[in-house]
Amino acid sequence: MDSFEKLKILLIDPEEKDFLALRALLAESGLERANLDWAGSYESGLVALSDPGYDACLPDYALGKRTGLDLLSEASKKGSQAALILLWPYDGAGSCEQSLAAGAADCLLKGELSAGALRRSIRCAVERKRSELELEKYRENLADLVKLRTAEL
Repeated sequence: MDSFEKLKILLIDPEEKDFLALRALLAESGLERANLDWAGSYESGLVALSDPGYDACLPDYALGKRTGLDLLSEASKKGSQAALILLWPYDGAGSCEQSLAAGAADCLLKGELSAGALRRSIRCAVERKRSELELEKYRENLADLVKLRTAEL
């Protein structure tokens, strides 16, 4: 079984129609077995992200008084392990650069979203996040081994 078949994905978007559209795109992309949850606000999205089981999170840029960029920053501070892919409603100047600088694994334009682009973005972002988490475990293990070895000397 492909490790990407059973992904747990969170969409944070105030529009239910966007949730339904994303669910349809996931099915079209071959990720129909992925579990897609929906949070309709910044606050509920941040609470949902406290669940360490999410593989990916797709926050919309426009989340009421706060933005998806704010959410990226706050989720990172709270230790979210989900790969974050920011959804922009338009191609603003520097939108992807802002997203990546804020900690996003990728950014997608909602108006140009296709099944193929969604699949590629999720797979790449999740794989990169899994690799980062694995590397962090190795670093922690190495640090522990160095401390142990130093104490022995």
